[in-house]
Amino acid sequence: MRETATVTRVDGETVHMILTSGDMVGQEFSQNIAHVDALVETEWEHASERVSTAVAGVEKPEVRKSHQKKFHHAISNFLLIPAGRILSGAGDDSFVTLFNCYVTAIKPPKGQERYGRDSRQAIFHTMGFITEIMARGGGNGTCLSVLRPKYATLSQTKGKSAGAVHTGNMISSLTDWVEQANRRGAQMLTLHDWHPDVFYTADENDSLYNEDFIGAKNKPGFMEGNNSSVLVSDAFMHAVEHDLNWDLVFPDTTHPAYNLEWDGDLNKWKAKGYPVKVYRTIRARDMWKKIIHCNWRSAEPGIIFIDTCNRMHNGWYLGTIMATNPCGEQPILDGSTCNLGAINWGRMIKPVGEDELGTIYDVDWDLLKKTVWAGVRFLDNVIDVSFYWDKDLERWQKGERRVGLGGMGIADFLIAMRKRYGSKEGNELIEKVMRFIRDEAYRCSIELAKEKGPFPFFDRDKYLESGFVKTLPEDIQQAIYEHGIRNLTLLTFAPTGTTGSVTPSLLDPEGSVSTGCEPHFAMKYHRLSRVGSTIQYAGVAKTWIDEHPGQELPEWFVGAMDLTPEEHVGVQAALQKYVDSSISKTVNCPADYTEEQVAEVYMLLYKSGCKGGTIYRDGSRYEQILSLTDEEEAPETAEEKAGETNEMPAVQDKYANWECVGCGSKSFVLVENCPQCTECGLQVCSIGGH
Repeated sequence: MRETATVTRVDGETVHMILTSGDMVGQEFSQNIAHVDALVETEWEHASERVSTAVAGVEKPEVRKSHQKKFHHAISNFLLIPAGRILSGAGDDSFVTLFNCYVTAIKPPKGQERYGRDSRQAIFHTMGFITEIMARGGGNGTCLSVLRPKYATLSQTKGKSAGAVHTGNMISSLTDWVEQANRRGAQMLTLHDWHPDVFYTADENDSLYNEDFIGAKNKPGFMEGNNSSVLVSDAFMHAVEHDLNWDLVFPDTTHPAYNLEWDGDLNKWKAKGYPVKVYRTIRARDMWKKIIHCNWRSAEPGIIFIDTCNRMHNGWYLGTIMATNPCGEQPILDGSTCNLGAINWGRMIKPVGEDELGTIYDVDWDLLKKTVWAGVRFLDNVIDVSFYWDKDLERWQKGERRVGLGGMGIADFLIAMRKRYGSKEGNELIEKVMRFIRDEAYRCSIELAKEKGPFPFFDRDKYLESGFVKTLPEDIQQAIYEHGIRNLTLLTFAPTGTTGSVTPSLLDPEGSVSTGCEPHFAMKYHRLSRVGSTIQYAGVAKTWIDEHPGQELPEWFVGAMDLTPEEHVGVQAALQKYVDSSISKTVNCPADYTEEQVAEVYMLLYKSGCKGGTIYRDGSRYEQILSLTDEEEAPETAEEKAGETNEMPAVQDKYANWECVGCGSKSFVLVENCPQCTECGLQVCSIGGH
């Protein structure tokens, strides 16, 4: 979260300000000028006008003004919130992408296909392409499975391969190297469960423990610039459930078809009758145990249930999904992109009465329908407004016309409706609303197809065979059969962290809604930001407390740590039934949650039809942005925390002569591999953006 301030003076490279937002409004604050942006727009209205005008500009002249007014009304009233790339770039003269999400496969440049995807030419070409995506504001996902295993023989030099993990580390480093508008690049690296580099040993005392993909992020300074996820298949889950052996394999690299045909899709390779080499046979549960242990310890790697993703993908006939965007809500093909926007569920309500607890609300179905239709058309237009620096990217996005209409403020919505997040009644209401959103989004896209034509890659018979499309109501499937559909996919749930922080709900007009489909972290918590550590209340809780002095919050005011992991999964599963892409959702677990319980949650995610998941155990990382606290309790310093756990990190020699610019101290500890002053807590960080 960034704060706003009024500049009072500038001393060299130090900007002195009075804060005008956040819990420290009115206080003086100083910051290096490199971390301060001057605002061109100071009102939400200004941004709403600019964005709506730009995006409506692709409409026919006779209807342009009408649609601009609809877009402007939805955005200016915080009903529809475009993603950050759209908000910052639409209508601006900078050559940036309006898409948050990209997936890039490792492949050589055109004209050098003979070298294959598993080559130096392919690796460095792909790194350059990813750099371009990040420099223009996009996040990227890449699958490493196309790369031969570590120590495998190289055909031309007769040397040994660095392997998927060490090559992944090179790609990971791009996020620190590339920065666009004070925003670090974002990446997801994935590896299939069959790849020999995914798992070496489950023994923590073995020297190979941190050399595989699952354990790689345990190595200090290694793969710090990416999220990691293992692509887990139905077959592997079956092997885990039944305690079977599991082969780690890779294609025979000496086969004549290897360079020209190997693209990371093992099933396609096998279907052609091409040979594979078994590198090791392991016990599936050993590998599963390590995934769970690492996830329990540090929330990575996550898991993507890749067969579910492909089975339910509307574009299954266009290729095989092998990666997602950095946050996991977009499992997409090589060259695919997605532009995102969110419906503010916190405003999709209307007052219908009063009682002793305050206003009684109901769903405003008419407003919700109008917002869905405005959102689908708006995001479809963004595809034609965005700047494209690469013709293949333009061809693919304009061929798929993929959009990702999501949501935020679900927790605020449930509080307004007096339903506990994660409860049976709450999930039933979520399903009812999400089913409505799905159906209206698809109906709108069908109408757009009538008006502007279906997406160019549309194949009627194959599209209707999608696992997800088969779940649509019969009348919608029939309409697709008759008229086609404008967009390959329509729905998703992204994190909406930044945009959610500036978006109010109806219950809390001066605050911010819950982000994505997450609950509020807590009703009261510490927040660690660039400004410092402050005690904050969830806006809806503070509003209710102010209106009901001396009364306890009702039982439907719950935060993430009040919920069981199973309740978290229940919400994700309820939404996933009606979402054609995927969902970025964190299952928060208490600090004392066991590895066995983490394993149970992942199995529940799989059996509930979710496409993936991330579990975060409270306190499992050395520093976390939000933490529970009593009002009078001060946050622990890194030194105090390390002293309690006997895990004080050593200070590297290169920091020995450093002097803190905040207080002059020369005493530092490392927090997530970055130096932090032990006196005032100021931290210099090249990997976390603070």
